[in-house]
Amino acid sequence: MYECVTCGKNFNHIHNLKYHQSKVKHPAIISNIGEAKTRKTYRCALCLHTASKLELIDHYQSSHDIKMEKKLLEFNTIQEFELWKMDIEKYTKSSYVKEHGTYKSKSFTRTTFVCHRSGCYKSKGKGERHLKLQGTNKINAFCPAAIKLTETQDKCKIEFLETHLGHEHDLGNLFLSKLDKETIAAKLAAKIPMTAILDEVRDSVASEDLERLHLLTRKDLYNIEQQYNLSSTAVRHKSDAVSVQAWVNEVKENGCVLLYKPQGEIIDLYDLKENDFMLVIMNEGQNQMLRKYGQDCICIDSTHGLNAYGFELHTLLVLNEIREGFPCCFCITNRSDVEAMKIFFSAIRKKIDFAIQPRVFMSDMADSYYNAWIQVMEAATFRLYCTWHVDRAWRKNLSKINSKEKRVNT
Repeated sequence: MYECVTCGKNFNHIHNLKYHQSKVKHPAIISNIGEAKTRKTYRCALCLHTASKLELIDHYQSSHDIKMEKKLLEFNTIQEFELWKMDIEKYTKSSYVKEHGTYKSKSFTRTTFVCHRSGCYKSKGKGERHLKLQGTNKINAFCPAAIKLTETQDKCKIEFLETHLGHEHDLGNLFLSKLDKETIAAKLAAKIPMTAILDEVRDSVASEDLERLHLLTRKDLYNIEQQYNLSSTAVRHKSDAVSVQAWVNEVKENGCVLLYKPQGEIIDLYDLKENDFMLVIMNEGQNQMLRKYGQDCICIDSTHGLNAYGFELHTLLVLNEIREGFPCCFCITNRSDVEAMKIFFSAIRKKIDFAIQPRVFMSDMADSYYNAWIQVMEAATFRLYCTWHVDRAWRKNLSKINSKEKRVNT
């Protein structure tokens, strides 16, 4: 907001302030509109007081008795900071976005991230369309939560003010994380139907661990399609094989494609037949998570029946510090035997450059995953089966007992 220095009235836009000063209230004091001294002000999230950001932080402490303590943290690399920021956003159910561009000097660069709900809504259109159904994310007030990042040659230092004011931590007002978008984009690029993606997300919902991803809608999928240039109106070629090849060529520079073997070709490096297909995908964020948590627990499972070609999606996950599953690598292939999984795990080992020895290895009740794992990586201390597969096998074999009384007792 912009404040008139003469009468103290506030305006959302500077041109409204200038019009007020020059033609409505104070024409005598303005000889040159360009010389008008203005300062941007914000409204308190708890009352009607307006001031600058620094003044509002003092106002929250003095008038509302809210402590504004800053934490000072250091990270060795920008990747460590990004992982920390991602964990903080997930834990607090909030998002931090860049306030403006990055300030650069010879010795350091500085970036400020603020709560995405802080500030006033500014329409980018002409008012001809309605707002989205859940309304704007902005609270039309100042939320003090912020991260100030200072990058030098050898360190990343941050000042973190974690106090949120003026809004609840509502999942519906969050953005999908970059990693979630990339994960969904990979599935859309693999031609997995939207209904199958939505069903998989909804089946993974646990009431105590609800995340923004679990509120995924078809509109979100269309937005991701458009953002990553995956929509049907921008198909690279009428042939799926040529289209996938074009997509792989486009993203190879990012290093997220660990292995690609199209159908109709024989590659001596891989023990795959001519009609076999395999695509292994892992981005840098997933790579870092696998390095960090891979020694604890490795989970792997497959999803089949996703397209007309009979390809399966094999997903390797780890458990983070709050014991939530995090997908670290995807393999799309027409095979799920030991030899195919050995190639999958070998591509991962080549990328991370060491053999993972997890404390726990969890998979379905088939032996192909674990037999392939111990031939490429290191054996786990404990091997567990997924509870869903154990329950399914139990119910399937329970029907073999003819006596109803024995089935009930069992």
